[in-house]
Amino acid sequence: MTMRMPTAALIDIDNTVYAYDPAHAAGLRSAHIAAAEIYDPWGAYDLFLQDYAAAKKTLTERLGDQAAVHSRLLAFKLMIERVWGRTTPEAVTNITDAYWGGYLDAMVLDHDFMETATCMKRLGMRLAWVSNFTTARQITKLRRLGIEDVAEFLFTSEEVGADKPNPALGRMALQTLDLPPELVWFIGDDLVNDVGLARALGMQVIRLARDAVRYLDDADLVVSSWGEIRDLVLKLHSRQS
Repeated sequence: MTMRMPTAALIDIDNTVYAYDPAHAAGLRSAHIAAAEIYDPWGAYDLFLQDYAAAKKTLTERLGDQAAVHSRLLAFKLMIERVWGRTTPEAVTNITDAYWGGYLDAMVLDHDFMETATCMKRLGMRLAWVSNFTTARQITKLRRLGIEDVAEFLFTSEEVGADKPNPALGRMALQTLDLPPELVWFIGDDLVNDVGLARALGMQVIRLARDAVRYLDDADLVVSSWGEIRDLVLKLHSRQS
């Protein structure tokens, strides 16, 4: 499909403007150190990860596609309750704070993102964040990356009660921007959540793939860097001029 110059872009956050996996891994390592001081068997990293995965599985079964399913605090709370038979707020807080400390320290903004976002806005495009997860955590991430003022709006799945690819989040963004979907790009990394939401609402979608293999999917365009998106925007704008 031929890409059209958009009026606006809805942009995912996690694994789209920074690499998620290294940050999450760093968060878990920090959480493990705190957890091992609280419960001796968690000194074994494999056991800690096993219990964390089990807690996340339980939360997914309970909460489905709600934003709270991503809560690290709820996962660590459940882990503590399973081994101690009660809620211990101090222990839950210590592990959660350790996780987010390690996570935030490891985040690195993607090369060319700021230049690309600045270019988009200079050419008249409106930008909005559209992300799964809780609002407070996403604000913290944006501030830590230094990009809290890049977009006009932040829309999270917490606000609509359902994660992407449920179209409710995209609909809220389009209604707030007062734009039809055909004038909007969705830029994200996830084949199901991001591409699925964009397709459901009739937006063109660019998938940022971090691996070197650009296998075929339902995105209009698959790129590996924000520089490619910048070049495309400049190319499309020059054709309009």
